[in-house]
Amino acid sequence: MFGHRETGHLDTEFLRADGILAIELFTTLFDGPDEPARELQGIWAARRHAHAADDRERTVLFLAAAAALRITRPGPAIALARDIRTLLRTVAEAPHPHTCAHDGHPALERLDGAVLRHLHAPETVPAPRPDAEAFGCPARLAALAAAGVRDVDGWCGKEDQAPSPPPPAVRPGAR
Repeated sequence: MFGHRETGHLDTEFLRADGILAIELFTTLFDGPDEPARELQGIWAARRHAHAADDRERTVLFLAAAAALRITRPGPAIALARDIRTLLRTVAEAPHPHTCAHDGHPALERLDGAVLRHLHAPETVPAPRPDAEAFGCPARLAALAAAGVRDVDGWCGKEDQAPSPPPPAVRPGAR
């Protein structure tokens, strides 16, 4: 719950031989009911994001990581949240448009594998529904990242805060 979670073994599941995201396998797990596996997928996605092949893959990885924070209630495991916070901060702090052409943005809970497959390869995978493009909107991603940072900071405390000092030790027999 609190320690480092190993994700290296997922490279063989989620990456093709050429190092590109194996979107079909990735989205099969994303759509599945195994919450612990999806949390681990979210951590893997957050760690993989910096090494993604292109902006499409980065968008898919970001959305999967952000969705992993929403799986468990009342909040995610501390290890999950802390691992994903770095990615959230990176996206929140990147330059982005503050407005967009979309009438609205769909809730992250509506995200599914069909939308991720479309965002990964829009030229070959038709949009599964009218709001599919809005999931990948840069303004939406930035807002989602900023909200995620606030949530994680609330669950885990801010990264830049020094830990509270431990209480003074009480010696046996001392009053």
